[in-house]
Amino acid sequence: MEGARIDPAVEAGLGSMAYNFVTGYLVQYLIDPEALPTVDQAVEGLRLLLPAGD
Repeated sequence: MEGARIDPAVEAGLGSMAYNFVTGYLVQYLIDPEALPTVDQAVEGLRLLLPAGD
């Protein structure tokens, strides 16, 4: 994907999603840190949200 152009709207959406994941984790850590998923659980959850690779 080197040199590929990314639509600015897609770029903004990706940035927004990354921001939401980080702030969501932070808020959950502040409210109930014992309920945070493990790294493996979080990665698996993200993997399930993404389309399967070809």
